[in-house]
Amino acid sequence: CDGLASLDLCPLSQVSRICENFLEGCTGLTELDLSPFSNVVVVYRGFLVDCSGLTALDLTPLSQIKEVHEFFLAGCAGLTELDLGPLSHVSEFDRNFLSRCSGLKSV
Repeated sequence: CDGLASLDLCPLSQVSRICENFLEGCTGLTELDLSPFSNVVVVYRGFLVDCSGLTALDLTPLSQIKEVHEFFLAGCAGLTELDLGPLSHVSEFDRNFLSRCSGLKSV
């Protein structure tokens, strides 16, 4: 999905778990509306890993998440700020959480 610039996630609005490597390596994505993921409670390994084209990401729709597994947003070097407040129900983040997000200036 390297050349993918945008993606409509609305057909996935009933999803409660996001499995491994969801949209891994989609470097062309510059924006992504996560609002269809308001029912998600678990995000497994590699969520949006290496999506370096993303410059902003609103995590508010993920406020129901209880579990975040390794490599969450790893390699999203285009992100400059990220509000983690919506993830307040997560009790533990696995390894490499936000690793290689070299563009982050504010978290």
